[in-house]
Amino acid sequence: MVTSGPAAPDGGRHLDALRTPWGLRRFEWRGDKVVQRSMSEENKEWEIVQTIDTVTPGNVHFSEKSFRAKLMNKDGVVSSHVRTTTPLSPTPTAA
Repeated sequence: MVTSGPAAPDGGRHLDALRTPWGLRRFEWRGDKVVQRSMSEENKEWEIVQTIDTVTPGNVHFSEKSFRAKLMNKDGVVSSHVRTTTPLSPTPTAA
């Protein structure tokens, strides 16, 4: 894993080189998940949820609010290639 963007040094920073005080990798890929280890508690770690997981219906980390915020067009319509009826949308009623 290498950082990028305006705050990154030229060539980025290699996060896979970072270690905890106990010699373990600070960041680690486990399958399709990224795990970060604590720098202050030896046995503490957590998953870093990826944006793609928050906008993929059916994923355990799916969020309707994230889905709409990241996939809505400037005209306020969610892209046609994705689900358009969401719990945040008005519920259709029978006439």
